Amino acid sequence: MLLHHAIRIVEKNQPINDSSNLTNLDFKLFNQTTGKKYDYPVFGKQCNHFGDKFIDLQNAVDGFNSQERQYQCPHCDQIYKEISDFTPHDLFKKIQNEFHPQTNTISIVHGILVSHIKRNKKRFGDPLISDKIKNSIIDLLTQREDDPFQKASQSTTLAQLDQRLKTEFQIQFQSMCLLDNVNINIPVRHKDCKHIQAYELTSLISYQIENYRDQKNNQLKQRDTVRYLKCQQSGCHSIFPLYSEIDLINSLVVDFQFLQTIKKAYPGNQLYIINKTINNEILLTDWISNSTNTKDKFIYQYWAQKENKIELEKLFSYDEFQRNVLEKMATIMNLEQPKAIKEKINQYKNSICWMKLKDYSNQMVEYPTRCVNCPIPKPLGEKQQDIIEPQQDNIKPLNNWDIRTFIAYIIHKKKKAEVKKQNTEKLKCPLCENEFKKNLVQMQFNNELIFYDAQLYQKMQNRLSDIKYEPDNLFEYRGKDYLLENFKNLWKYSVEDFLNDENVSENGKIQYKTIKCHNFRDLYLKNPLINFKCKNQIRFNFDYFYKKFQENNFQFKNGIKLCQCQETECELVTEIEGQLYYDHVYNEAYKNKPTHCNCDQGFEYDLKNKKFRELKQGEYVMMKLIAPIVRHFKEDEQLERGLSFKYQQQGQRQQIRQQSIMEQ
Repeated sequence: MLLHHAIRIVEKNQPINDSSNLTNLDFKLFNQTTGKKYDYPVFGKQCNHFGDKFIDLQNAVDGFNSQERQYQCPHCDQIYKEISDFTPHDLFKKIQNEFHPQTNTISIVHGILVSHIKRNKKRFGDPLISDKIKNSIIDLLTQREDDPFQKASQSTTLAQLDQRLKTEFQIQFQSMCLLDNVNINIPVRHKDCKHIQAYELTSLISYQIENYRDQKNNQLKQRDTVRYLKCQQSGCHSIFPLYSEIDLINSLVVDFQFLQTIKKAYPGNQLYIINKTINNEILLTDWISNSTNTKDKFIYQYWAQKENKIELEKLFSYDEFQRNVLEKMATIMNLEQPKAIKEKINQYKNSICWMKLKDYSNQMVEYPTRCVNCPIPKPLGEKQQDIIEPQQDNIKPLNNWDIRTFIAYIIHKKKKAEVKKQNTEKLKCPLCENEFKKNLVQMQFNNELIFYDAQLYQKMQNRLSDIKYEPDNLFEYRGKDYLLENFKNLWKYSVEDFLNDENVSENGKIQYKTIKCHNFRDLYLKNPLINFKCKNQIRFNFDYFYKKFQENNFQFKNGIKLCQCQETECELVTEIEGQLYYDHVYNEAYKNKPTHCNCDQGFEYDLKNKKFRELKQGEYVMMKLIAPIVRHFKEDEQLERGLSFKYQQQGQRQQIRQQSIMEQ
């Protein structure tokens, strides 16, 4: 009996496994014992094991073709004597139709098929499949032709609003979540979003849950402005409600066109293309499927190198090699980084240094990656920070490879060692030349081997056109500027914070004792910071804090003393959040200062009426401000995943409240 003849017989039977409520985030399409993909998975009618314990029909056929003329189920030892005693899996045809042929693992959420969610299951997977939001998730992931929000949120529909498509006839974009830069499996947007870039559903749900835990703080409950997340896409004004999981999910819409393309895409693919044809038809495809040779440029360049090609052709077919690299790439990019890596990134993310973004193949790196042993870059000194070109003698840029090249390198060396049975051979990092402790054969692909630097990826996006033409694709990483931006946008004391502070804002007036920096009395305040660990809440320049922060290797291990106050009045600063804030109120007041005012005794500013008044001797009264709540992930996270959004006008806040009531 041949397999195709057996399939015709089996398909006459009704599937006995109802998968409509099946949930399995690691649903494997291969035999976990043999490691081989099923030719045609089936169940025996007398078997009672469902889920992912399949029988491969080819094995059953082999049993009937043997001398015994029967087949024994390897899972329950049930013996079958007729090929008609088997029934197909009800998901198999759906999987065949919806996924790329080389897909090995998928995720099933309440009976709905999605790409494999390669993330921390406790943090990102379990909330998605919880019974609490089951009905909302099913409703969100159900496609309806009559839903106007779903129609408006499809990639090709949104592409028509994108100016790039009108001039270039093609848009390329990465499937990276706007919130935390992970690979997208379930693309969602706010119902009001009009941009192609999307969010990963599990990232938003996890973010909301962590935000909700903070709402136990009474001060946070009283402030509606920290219960929302502003869309991270530049120019978009959509606002995600964070006060409950249900309300967040109800504000979302799935891009089913993008979702289906992701499922059909070559496993591990990150790049997608929207093309406008001659007939004005708009098509969305993954880059590899759209490419004429279906070869990833980084993987193929590694394969094609003279020193690699002869060896690799003996070890792999190109398709097998490329699929292995891309699947491991997706895995690493979606893993959470261990604490040691976060600390290493934190040590450079605030410094000023040079990054070399030229890959092994002489291409510019797209996804910067290093090994866990690569040293952090040496920060530039104060005298070097304005240098245009790095000096080879004392300023060495940090090398980065693209993640695909790095994975290709390790897979190559590992497979070679396995074939030659070189069980004691160890791997050296090609960038830093440090040797790993484990043998090559024992190595597993995880975030304790190499890591994707999402922090660097995020910062290089605005400079791609410049980096492209720099020698060695050098990128001047200006952590000082990025830190100042975080203060201005994230850790800030705003006019709204002052007006919401009932202790000090009864008449809307604020007083300042001086317009000079606390630590350098000959310098005027510029980019002023407030120290809330100081009883006097002194103001000093950001440059002074940065100098002290740099002297402490950008760490707060032993605390940093920023004030010249007595120890009883001023505590050491041990972190930024909740202790240091950028004073937007001072900037608002000072810009209205008349040119003739010296403010030797300080000044007063009426924020409601926009009036500035110079103080006379003895008029200054110390006002005790309350530090505002900041809604974002802790500073030592992989990167700041979302900024707290402050509404500048009371009317806008009221509008948001009305909108949320209507949604409920």
